[in-house]
Amino acid sequence: MKGSNITKLDHLTAIAEQTGDYSEIEGKPFPGIVAHVWEWFLDLSAGRGQGGISYTEIKSWMELTGNRPTPFEIRLIKRIDIAYLKRNNSG
Repeated sequence: MKGSNITKLDHLTAIAEQTGDYSEIEGKPFPGIVAHVWEWFLDLSAGRGQGGISYTEIKSWMELTGNRPTPFEIRLIKRIDIAYLKRNNSG
């Protein structure tokens, strides 16, 4: 939100939690072929700070969870993260 440290997503999430209407923040589901990558991104993103998900964080997550994304899947996670940051920092 302009003039605030709160992102649009944070604002919409707060409204959704108060009203029970999540339609403004629910997106279209990912195709099944990459749904697991989206789930991995959400898992990695849950503990995020202000910055992007680092390769070190991905490596630690892999060690903790036993997940073994391919190099392509790691690049996809990073691209989703960049899009997420752009979207949330655009106000």
